[in-house]
Amino acid sequence: MFDNLPVKKHTKVYLNWIRENYDLEPHEAVCEITGTNKSLDICHIVPRGMGGNPSGNLDDINNLMCMTRVLHYYSEGNLELMPILKDIHGVFMNTGLPLYQTQPEKLKEPLIFDLVQRLI
Repeated sequence: MFDNLPVKKHTKVYLNWIRENYDLEPHEAVCEITGTNKSLDICHIVPRGMGGNPSGNLDDINNLMCMTRVLHYYSEGNLELMPILKDIHGVFMNTGLPLYQTQPEKLKEPLIFDLVQRLI
């Protein structure tokens, strides 16, 4: 649906996925951690340069996550955060809801807490 947008392939994959699964338009995308809709990036949980998705498809929806640009900057390439981000994304894929709504207690876990503090 969004194939004609002038955006990167992985962004199109993500936007198509939220449209097909949650009937959301691009402007309705939210950070999967905080729920905000300001300054968002569609990013690779495991960066392409670090191998991306084991299936070989670097732009697979299971390896793509929407988060604020600040969270993206501070989490990119952090090996400790990658499994946590994959878990958060898995819950988002099943519920369509960000972490603060589905598992607010996770926001207190040290790695996530430190990451979210970057927003303050």
